[in-house]
Amino acid sequence: MGLLALHLEAGLPIDTLQRLRTRVVEGRDERKREAGQTAASGDPPCLQRLALARALWTGKPVDWPVQGEGRWKLKAAVLGPTPHRPGGPPIWIGGNGPTALREAARFDAWFPTGPGVEFFAEKFPGVQAAARAAGRAPDAVTGAVYVTLALDPSAAAAEKRLDAFLEHYYAAPARAIKARQATYAGPIEGAAEWLQRWIDAGVRHMALRFAGGDQLAQVDETAGKLLPRLKR
Repeated sequence: MGLLALHLEAGLPIDTLQRLRTRVVEGRDERKREAGQTAASGDPPCLQRLALARALWTGKPVDWPVQGEGRWKLKAAVLGPTPHRPGGPPIWIGGNGPTALREAARFDAWFPTGPGVEFFAEKFPGVQAAARAAGRAPDAVTGAVYVTLALDPSAAAAEKRLDAFLEHYYAAPARAIKARQATYAGPIEGAAEWLQRWIDAGVRHMALRFAGGDQLAQVDETAGKLLPRLKR
């Protein structure tokens, strides 16, 4: 599987070894929360993990939980070495349900995998508004997206390869996966137009996954022919 992560400020890979982003995928925990399955703290497990991680990233001794019951119990635990970035790496929230949309306003980025650009364009302004209402800077929450591409001059061939890739990867019908995830299949010109719509909706980071085929050729084609077509 080929994966190309892009930071649209500079058109370069978004991370180096010392500046890793942490993506927190929120999904299963959200479904449990909506079903009433939450911890005594009232937070789903993924948010408990984040709170504990942030405490440990300080490098100071941590007693956990701070109050009440918790899944993890620590006494004067210390993490070392501490992260390169004071306070720990940026935290990106995945998912597109109510909990993910609400919690993304508290963290560094909203990083869904879909279902489509229309959904992102509708929901991202609300995430930004919630961040501003909490006293954060207007650009405190970065827009990001994880998409899957199948590039081929023949749209039919690209669609066939995309469907085969998704069904093999997820062991589920491609139609069901495409209803939940953002995908494109077709020539590079159409891919540029499709990705531009995400940028126009506020996306500033993209993770591009290539569906089957010659992975390195698609990375090269994307870098040489697709990215130069994109505009901020």
